[in-house]
Amino acid sequence: DGSRSEGKKMTDKSIRLTARAFNNECEAATANCTWKNVTKMEERINKAFAAINKLNEPNAISITERYLKEKLRELQLT
Repeated sequence: DGSRSEGKKMTDKSIRLTARAFNNECEAATANCTWKNVTKMEERINKAFAAINKLNEPNAISITERYLKEKLRELQLT
């Protein structure tokens, strides 16, 4: 179609998908976290952050550093 409204819908869906993917990765890391593997789970979250942001570069969508820090902090608190 090429309309502006269709483009907005696609962008909104991409944003939701990005947030959902990152949140699911973070939840999985948190669920599997023990005191022995906390560093590995931090690496997992950081890798997910980098990969998801890289995949979304063409769409100018990214997860903020602030949100990443909050998720890492949440991991530390579990």
